[in-house]
Amino acid sequence: MTDYKHSTQLISRDPTLPDTLNSFFARFDTAGSREAVHLPQLEEQHQPLVLQKHQVTSTLRRINTHKAPGPDKLAMVPECLKSSTIIPVPKKRSITSLNDYRPVALTPVIMKCFERILLRYIRDFIPTNLDSLQFAYRANRSTEDAVSITLHTALTHLQHPNTYVRMLFVDFSSAFNTVIPDKLVLKLLEVGLPASLCHWIRDFLTNRHQVVRISGSTSSPLVLNTGTPQVFDHKTNIFDSPLQLEEDIPLL
Repeated sequence: MTDYKHSTQLISRDPTLPDTLNSFFARFDTAGSREAVHLPQLEEQHQPLVLQKHQVTSTLRRINTHKAPGPDKLAMVPECLKSSTIIPVPKKRSITSLNDYRPVALTPVIMKCFERILLRYIRDFIPTNLDSLQFAYRANRSTEDAVSITLHTALTHLQHPNTYVRMLFVDFSSAFNTVIPDKLVLKLLEVGLPASLCHWIRDFLTNRHQVVRISGSTSSPLVLNTGTPQVFDHKTNIFDSPLQLEEDIPLL
């Protein structure tokens, strides 16, 4: 990642920069971003999710103590599990605007463990008849597969005389930051997730407290109801949203 190990881009003499960045990262959260969505009521006979001891133990053993902690500072249950500390990471060598920073979230360790456990249950409800050309966030699939199929399709077509290929690439700007939790859970209900999990996901993504930390200074907190925290997978150098995470970014 360009200039990732060079901290000079993050150093600023402006004491207002953390608050400015926090407001900029939260710019998609508006008063009208939440909708009056009513999820199905839980039945009285509904069986709650039961976690086995070996699942929790296995998840906790995966914690890398050398990775950066979230607001909890340690692997302990904080008062608010939805809080996050944002570390601005430069997208490019020369910083000319606030949009040149990527908001990477440090979240509580215990919450990341809980997300990993729940992810297994969520995947069990995802239908197997998804679009065959969807590669993101699916087991045993990657961007390399998408590139290979695209090249194979194009080259196979070009084997015929007098043919050509046109390709359109679309990049959704601030995709993670513009997720509307109420609309998300409606789609999850449509694919078959239980109402209990949808209730949990919507609650997890709303009323999130966020601060920005840069050069030893921390901003005032903001409460968000739009978007999802972005975390960094150190193994693959890929940014992901919660419930797809593997490891956090190195300690800054």
